[in-house]
Amino acid sequence: MLKNFRLSSLFRVSKFLNQKKRSFTSACIIGSGPAGFYAAEEIIKRNSNLKVDIYEKLAAPFGLVRYGVAPDHPEVKLVADKFTELVTSQKINWFGNIEIGKDITIKELQQAYPIVILAYGASEETLLNIPGEHLTDVCSARSFVAWYNGHPEFQHLYFDLSKHNSAAIIGQGNVALDVARILLQSPQELKKTDITDTALEQLNKSNINEVHLIGRRGPAQAAFTTKELRELIAIENCSVYVDPKDLELNENSLKELSQERARKRQFELISKCTNLSTDSRKKIILHFLKSPLKFNSINDKLSSITLQENKLIGEVGKQQAIPIQDLAPIDLNCSIVFRSVGYKSKGIEDIPFNNTKGIVINNLGKVYPGLYVSGWLKRGPNGIIGTNKFDSQETIEQLFQDLETNQISNFSTFDNQSKNKIFNLLIERNVKPISFIDWLKIDAFEKNIGNNSNPQRPRVKITSKEQMIKIATS
Repeated sequence: MLKNFRLSSLFRVSKFLNQKKRSFTSACIIGSGPAGFYAAEEIIKRNSNLKVDIYEKLAAPFGLVRYGVAPDHPEVKLVADKFTELVTSQKINWFGNIEIGKDITIKELQQAYPIVILAYGASEETLLNIPGEHLTDVCSARSFVAWYNGHPEFQHLYFDLSKHNSAAIIGQGNVALDVARILLQSPQELKKTDITDTALEQLNKSNINEVHLIGRRGPAQAAFTTKELRELIAIENCSVYVDPKDLELNENSLKELSQERARKRQFELISKCTNLSTDSRKKIILHFLKSPLKFNSINDKLSSITLQENKLIGEVGKQQAIPIQDLAPIDLNCSIVFRSVGYKSKGIEDIPFNNTKGIVINNLGKVYPGLYVSGWLKRGPNGIIGTNKFDSQETIEQLFQDLETNQISNFSTFDNQSKNKIFNLLIERNVKPISFIDWLKIDAFEKNIGNNSNPQRPRVKITSKEQMIKIATS
């Protein structure tokens, strides 16, 4: 029976392919986040005769748009509608529940496709590597975000927010501010979003009323956007505070502000947060020029963070934080910490990889003729969703230069029979791929549950991969 199910799953995918206009499929993309979809869009924009297959590990497309963007940022998620149009335009095929490196190899894909584009993002995070990081309540912000956004691989985690009053977040990027906002925002407001029911339950029980955001550099170099800061300031019954001493700038920081109008406006907004309201029940405290030295515990439970004060050195625009040696460290009391100091990609098979930078070795997105890379895997974990559009355009420019100069050797001999070999291998390996039509069933199911629970709620995410596949194949 299980074998028949697997065969029927492949039959549905095959039927989906045959429903498409018979055409020349020439490229495959690994990963269906923004980097993958923008690369696909650029390919068909440059040459509408070329077709693209996108392979995805999960049973849902859109990557960080679905599992990384904060649930109270629905306007950012709208890009998924555009990506959906790309697939339904019959220019692109999408196949989910296929893990590259496990279910199928890069080498096997290269034997089936003359063009392979790596866009699988950054699945790991950067560690602090300081004493006490092993403590239970020293958490990963990345994991917390994936958990409350319904990522199937993070639903085994448990965040008991009821036993904490004070939280600290190491890092001041937009992800760090997202975590702070989710922790202190009214659960009533979050009920209107696609946050998971499990997360809502824990947030309703939460006793956290104080969040510390800790950054190693100064306010002139803050990694968060002005928009994210405004959203913190707008949280109901919450006061945002920064110590006036943290706003004292060195000469090069003043020069940086004078050269960047947006930075100057952001600093002016931060400077308005020097009065801590006694009327607010919740508070967010911004700490600048501080780095964690160790996490302290009592009876194996986190009790505080030891922080080292920093100073900035270096030329304008390239200042680095170094510890002030003659100042004694300070302890900051808190019972839960979220580490948010960066993501990193991991290498796959024998693809050239820079372990220090956490990127595939490339030149403007080209690894070698026929193999390309886009997104965080290409440049590192920086930028916003829209950054991937320009990044992908650069990569696809390299691809088309190779096509124009006949550097992709097997391009002219490609045919769809080569691709069919991939699906034959999947049958042999008992893999159950799902098509975009299958995903649309899941999509409709989630939206229906959301509407039934709250007309303002866009969807209720299915958080089990097995259940998603069951819905897709019903």
